[in-house]
Amino acid sequence: MSVAESADQLDLGSEVVQPKKRPGRPRKNAPNAQKGIVVGVDLGNVTTLVAFLNALLQKIVAPDPEGLLCTPTVIAFQDGDPDKPLFGRAAKSYCKVHPEHCFDFMKRARGHGDVPGIVDKNGRIWSAGELEALFLQWRLKHVEEMTGLPIVGVLMCVPADFNDAQRRASLDVVLNAGYTPIGTVNEPTAAIVAYGKGKDGAFVVVDIGGGTTDVSIVRVENGCEFTVLGTAGRDDRGGREFTSAIVDSCVDYARQHGITLDPEEDARDIILLDSECENAKIDVTTRESTTITFRAKDKLFDVPLTRATFESLVAPVCEDIFALFTEAMTQTGLQPDQIDGLVFAGGGSRVHCARARIEAFVGLDKVRKDIDVDKAIVMGAVDLIGAKIEERAAAGNLAIKAQVEEYQLKADVNVRDVLGQALGIHAIDKRTGRELMAPIIEQGAPLPAKATRLFGLVMLQEGLPGTANIVVLQGKALSDAKDCQALQSFVLDKVPDGPMDERVRVTFAVDTNGLVDVHAIDTLSGSEIAGQVDARGAIAQRQLG
Repeated sequence: MSVAESADQLDLGSEVVQPKKRPGRPRKNAPNAQKGIVVGVDLGNVTTLVAFLNALLQKIVAPDPEGLLCTPTVIAFQDGDPDKPLFGRAAKSYCKVHPEHCFDFMKRARGHGDVPGIVDKNGRIWSAGELEALFLQWRLKHVEEMTGLPIVGVLMCVPADFNDAQRRASLDVVLNAGYTPIGTVNEPTAAIVAYGKGKDGAFVVVDIGGGTTDVSIVRVENGCEFTVLGTAGRDDRGGREFTSAIVDSCVDYARQHGITLDPEEDARDIILLDSECENAKIDVTTRESTTITFRAKDKLFDVPLTRATFESLVAPVCEDIFALFTEAMTQTGLQPDQIDGLVFAGGGSRVHCARARIEAFVGLDKVRKDIDVDKAIVMGAVDLIGAKIEERAAAGNLAIKAQVEEYQLKADVNVRDVLGQALGIHAIDKRTGRELMAPIIEQGAPLPAKATRLFGLVMLQEGLPGTANIVVLQGKALSDAKDCQALQSFVLDKVPDGPMDERVRVTFAVDTNGLVDVHAIDTLSGSEIAGQVDARGAIAQRQLG
């Protein structure tokens, strides 16, 4: 049996189930244990930062064991031995010699199942999620050693465009590292909180990270009330794409001179070239030209790179970023003269051509430069920790609140965020046969959000009870189902023959972390199901009737 929306004549389609992930074990303090701290974590594709509030009410960005505040998000196994892990800068350096034993850009794998990362010397395949958890565990353990305090909670920063699967995978990283997640905060929202406290007005926040880009429009009132008016983003556009464009150009240059680099045979050459291109990208943001020197099959090349050439190479990426800006602005209905400030965050925002069109559109006089683009997100997360703890306490979860000192509960900001992508179900338009996403909660809906939509039944065998297959999707409303992320499938049983129209009532509820609960009921028989969408591939469901 399938289901169709009565007004639009939509029919539910097939299911997609993601593989399960092993849950971690969060730490629990004994009744008289030392009180600890809650940290904000910006676990990025390229760099990672951790911050917390100390007893003097100072926001502290914690260094890693090498003293770096922005730790390269890289992990390696020396000689493929998982008992000899390397992290951060050391792993990044090791990658130049033994790239086969290293892994980076782990964030892009979140919510996409068990993406393979490193094959160790014993033949075991370590998933990206496992490696990211090991990295986070190493990073947080040093914070505990440095402060002498246990970390009792972690607030994770995530792109505003992350769907439910990616958000749950982000929380899994914390769990599997052995810590307790207290929720997620959207990265551009955290950035504007760090900048906008004590200010008022409508601000555009453009966060260009190493592998993701988000644009949010936020209204700040009374210096402490933040309302997200619109948001747009992509998890496949960021600083990585700028570097890749230079790499591709150099590979083409070598090919034109008789040398073809093979990704497998010449992995080391390509890794070293990538490092040189990353440096060149940084160089041309501050000067007009640089030279890229690289080796390809024992031949040395010197390739000049001007800023104009670089901007030509990355023009398509910049167009995509500007398109996100226009999408977010369209959601709000605001005009440029109604924007009071333009705030950039993320290392990728240093690339001039990535921001130039947005600056020209909003006005150069509105660009705010008194912000640290690297630290803004994690510093804003610290400002939101108290509110997140109080939010959990209001929902009946008092554990974290009892494990921290009173100063950690400071909640002097109020944030109203929005849903980054529409939520709906896999459906078929009966008139055209097109499989699409029938939205239940639209993109941009203020969080928390709850909505209900009635669906009808089709393809029911006369006189026989059946099942209704419901596939939860997230993406663009009314877009092709195949282009959306399938979050979870579940089945409504004991659906009898009967009237076809307006049979199944489906309700979605989304919390302030962007996580989804689903309830569906057959209005004829009373058969119903309720559950929480689970990115690990299984819905925590209970059959109610």
